[in-house]
Amino acid sequence: MGIFLTIVVVALLIFIYKGRVNKVKQNKEAKFEEEVQEYERFINEVGEKTEAIFGTSISKNSINELRKTGSFEIFHSSNSRLYINKKNNMVLVIDEMKKDYYCFSGQDIVNVELIENKESMHIDSTSPMSNRSAVSSISLPVDIKINITLNNERAFISFTAWDNKGLNYQLRSYPNNPFVKAILDEYPDQLNTALSAKAMLLNESGKQAIHSNNRPNSTLSDEISNLKKMKDEGILSEEEFNQAKSKILA
Repeated sequence: MGIFLTIVVVALLIFIYKGRVNKVKQNKEAKFEEEVQEYERFINEVGEKTEAIFGTSISKNSINELRKTGSFEIFHSSNSRLYINKKNNMVLVIDEMKKDYYCFSGQDIVNVELIENKESMHIDSTSPMSNRSAVSSISLPVDIKINITLNNERAFISFTAWDNKGLNYQLRSYPNNPFVKAILDEYPDQLNTALSAKAMLLNESGKQAIHSNNRPNSTLSDEISNLKKMKDEGILSEEEFNQAKSKILA
């Protein structure tokens, strides 16, 4: 009788445990499905609200479909997208993490800055730490950001070109993990991609000079006034102000 009762209790506990595990799994799946739907709603909203000004819908056309047309340059990181429409000189930046987006003309670009964040430190030892071996600290890339200064109502926007915020912990815990090393091996390619994005943005800003001679003097005066305001507010340095001013007057 005692053995039978024990078997029944164990079977009941297993049943309860499996039920809880399945419940947790179902909750995770439901949450993931909800996040996917929320993301799709956000992208559809961006596509609808920017289609007219950007020149196409990024929700109705996939990234590959847009690239095949030859009219778009697209840079896609883990949580950001950057679209450049080469036909109409429009740029669309999407922050998928913050659910934010902004569409603007390349002519509004005053400055483009690429920043490598190398705050992650990897402690490397030449032999077991217990032997008080020589230890070196190696700086490693965590993320790459592209900061775009604009000459309009939204004076500044940031695009994450490469994001690896979880890399710091992984390096400290598993410095020899093949997966971690594979991530680091990707960095040179990601940096080249980010440099290409910066070059494309600067190229779009350079198109401003093509139309500058056709703009009325009042527009030129307004643009220079906006630049001076940005300089006074500390958004632009003296050098950046002079460069942008020269570009407008070219």
